[in-house]
Amino acid sequence: MKNRLLLVTLLFVVTMSGCRKGPEDPFFSIYSREKRLCGDWFVYNCNYVYEEFKNQVSSYKQTMVFKNGVFTENFENSNIEYYGTYSYEYIINKNGTYKINESLNYTKPHDTTLTRSEEGNWYFVDKNQSTNHKNKETVAFQPSSVIYSPTNTYTLKGYNPYFYDIIKLKNDEVKLNRSYSENQDTIVIKLNEDIDLLPK
Repeated sequence: MKNRLLLVTLLFVVTMSGCRKGPEDPFFSIYSREKRLCGDWFVYNCNYVYEEFKNQVSSYKQTMVFKNGVFTENFENSNIEYYGTYSYEYIINKNGTYKINESLNYTKPHDTTLTRSEEGNWYFVDKNQSTNHKNKETVAFQPSSVIYSPTNTYTLKGYNPYFYDIIKLKNDEVKLNRSYSENQDTIVIKLNEDIDLLPK
């Protein structure tokens, strides 16, 4: 009887560990990945680095850090640091739609507020052997419209989706990473973004 119980326990452990996808995912969850991802989230922590290279030399670099309602923004070769407060949320719905609302309230070097609202559809990405990604380990966001504060509206028909690797997926915390490099004429663009979401 003890041997049978031990065998069942081992099979359960092996099966559940195989369901774990992200490196910081919980060992076991009674909730599906969709249920854990869907909800109203706010960005607690975010590190964003955008860089352009020309002839392998950095020609432009923007760094933004969001932390618990305060942000800082820096540009390479500039002595000016921008900072202020922010409101940044993701609304991810079970019907496959999403909305991202972002508001930056600059307090230095000048007082101004910039807002951005994005809507579209989201989906989990299937397993990809060439990139060694597991099924539902990556989430894609396909924008359909973007509104900037408050007068410019862009309808993004045929716009390419962007992808986040899911580092951690819990019902009370989500960690995402987006990292890519692409060539545009003579310029190489690199972006890296880490986002930590907590429930609203």
